[in-house]
Amino acid sequence: MALLNHHSASILPYICLDGTVHFILEKKSADYRPPFFDTALNFLGGNFDARDKSPEDTLEREVLEEFWSLTEEHESLNALLCQKFLPVEARVDVRLPEEIVGVLSELGPRLLVGHKLAGSYIMTVHSPIANPELTYGSTIFMKALSAEDYAHFKLMIELFSGRLTTDSWKHGSSVVDVSLKDINGRNLKFAWGYDKVINELLKANKLPEQPSGVIRPLGLVDVASLECPADIEKTEMGVPTYAGLSVAHKYK
Repeated sequence: MALLNHHSASILPYICLDGTVHFILEKKSADYRPPFFDTALNFLGGNFDARDKSPEDTLEREVLEEFWSLTEEHESLNALLCQKFLPVEARVDVRLPEEIVGVLSELGPRLLVGHKLAGSYIMTVHSPIANPELTYGSTIFMKALSAEDYAHFKLMIELFSGRLTTDSWKHGSSVVDVSLKDINGRNLKFAWGYDKVINELLKANKLPEQPSGVIRPLGLVDVASLECPADIEKTEMGVPTYAGLSVAHKYK
């Protein structure tokens, strides 16, 4: 039984074009936990709270909050991680014109239609990235983008310079369209071990076949499968609920 600090749920939108897989990802700001996670790539999603009964609920709430469809409550990452992970946690109230919010709020539901469970993992973030060491659960979902959805996201990224989510406007992150070829060619880094998750998904044939995965994954983050008994409570999609997960793993 693992002792987990919290649980996150995120989604990986992808499409294969010209023989290489493209992802829609978040790019963190330059002041996000440097020198480790600054300007690093991240999956879209967030962390559980008391409203959520399963990682599916967490994903839906986080995506709809990030893409302006639900009111987003302030969440302290430092409090969640029980450490001063970020030196400054600014609380910024962003108000955009209704016509812009209307355009951006269409993106979240696009990601949630037809998404599938990819897997659940135990993520261990070692010092000095996290001090003390941090271990948490992470459930990953995947979304195979249609050509129309991909073109729409690409257009929105270009029109708004990647500022599509609430985090983009509040904290300086951006949404990017990036290929696996670009990731390796430009030696782009990932936050929170998601580079290793991509490699695990490729090994399991859950992503389109590629010549290689992320060639230079960032160290200091370990990724392992989160194992649970087959008979624990699950959603219709087959995702263990938090009540079910709590049978197999203890949360702080």
